[in-house]
Amino acid sequence: GFVGGHDVTVVFFFVPWCGHSRELLPTYERAADQVRAALEASESARSCGFAKLDASEDEQIAARYGIEGYPTLLLLHTPRPSALGGAVGAPAPREFRGERTTAAIAAWALNQLEPRLP
Repeated sequence: GFVGGHDVTVVFFFVPWCGHSRELLPTYERAADQVRAALEASESARSCGFAKLDASEDEQIAARYGIEGYPTLLLLHTPRPSALGGAVGAPAPREFRGERTTAAIAAWALNQLEPRLP
């Protein structure tokens, strides 16, 4: 899937014909750049991935996450390995409901990376 390799992944669900999706895409990409730069500058061991999903091509994935409107930003946690084998369940996905600005999206993503208890 698109969440592998990162602690969290922010997924931009869109459809190409949606004007709001087209408007938000550059803002989303700038927010992704800001988050990557902030994590690199802080030498954080945490990581945040960014993905785009065209829901007109991947309707099943969008339906699985309950996406009903576009664009939608959803943050997914990667399940962690358990000391006993298997994986620890990940928290439920979180939808971004803030102001659609680069700063707000970047701050939201970084806030989701607060250390979680083992």
